Amino acid sequence: ATANVWTAMSSSMSSVTLARMLAGMFAASVPVAQAAVTDGGGQDTTSRLALISAAISSGAVVGPALAASLSAFLTARGIAAARHGPLTFLSIAVLAAGTSVVGTLCVAFSGWLRRRSAATWPEAFEAASTTTSPAAPAAQGAARSQQAALPSSAAVSDTSASETAVASFLAPRRRWSAPSLSRAQRLLLPVSWSCGWLVTLGVSTYTLFASAFLGFSQADVGALFSAGALAGVVTQILLLPRLARSIGERMCCTLGCATMGVAFAVCSLLRKQPLHAFLYLLYRVGLAVADTTTSSLLVKFSTSSESRARNLALAQSCQAAARIVGPFVSFALYEVSMSASRSPGCLPFLAAGLLALVTSVLPLLLPKDPSLIKQARGKEH
Repeated sequence: ATANVWTAMSSSMSSVTLARMLAGMFAASVPVAQAAVTDGGGQDTTSRLALISAAISSGAVVGPALAASLSAFLTARGIAAARHGPLTFLSIAVLAAGTSVVGTLCVAFSGWLRRRSAATWPEAFEAASTTTSPAAPAAQGAARSQQAALPSSAAVSDTSASETAVASFLAPRRRWSAPSLSRAQRLLLPVSWSCGWLVTLGVSTYTLFASAFLGFSQADVGALFSAGALAGVVTQILLLPRLARSIGERMCCTLGCATMGVAFAVCSLLRKQPLHAFLYLLYRVGLAVADTTTSSLLVKFSTSSESRARNLALAQSCQAAARIVGPFVSFALYEVSMSASRSPGCLPFLAAGLLALVTSVLPLLLPKDPSLIKQARGKEH
């Protein structure tokens, strides 16, 4: 919300850049949300992550329509067109602030309800909270045995607890070291990088490509982007959960990477409609499958809630880095290929498509059996 208010009030490009950097600093809300919906475990991890991704993609469908409606409303009110942009960002800021307030109230109410349930029905609450996994009964029995072997809580005084807290605070801190990458991370982070590059390539460079070689207007490009986002939403909600149950997340990730790479590469070569538009939509479908299943595999190959959140954040950071470096590489390749006699402007799409096709093999190197996760994960800190 603050970043959007800053953007609306900016009068120079440097101020806008700083405002958008502030907005980018809070992109960690995405992996936090992904980690939150997967904390319960279970077999429907892909479905939960697909809903998060679908919610993000639906913003690309609804957002332009709301912005256009707001612009038409402001025009009807006699407000100058130069003020439409700042007012749009202020509206987004209000929406973001409202969402934050509602989310905070929901979390506070959920915590209050949980504490009240634990106080009112302690036995039922304990039974419900210890059935999140098949190993829960054994873990519960071991915990009760250990609890019975321990001295009663009355024997542990408040003074000793305070002394322990003070000693822990005064103890020398262990030197921080970067966590080592597990085998799963080494295999899946290149897939995240590939997805991040194709996202930016499919927006920034493709806009130039479509305007120069396809004769697309801004409205045509916006319509195609909205259709692509809608195809991604439909895929994540309807197709992906069923596909993951049928062939597994590994094969889904491989299929998604290969589809988005081949479709986008061929899309830059075949420029006749409606085949070109169909290939672009197919690229968006493959991107939706690959991006969501990569997060799902990272969740499955994590040891704990902490490592799960860290792995998802690392994948998000990898995609963010690709969104920074990708446009420079794409525009450089685009400029080089502009002078080609055949299919000018296609080089960045061919390069990104080849990268996606190469990385599509990596998920297949992960173990099939979830019981082999520890062997595949390596050492995590």
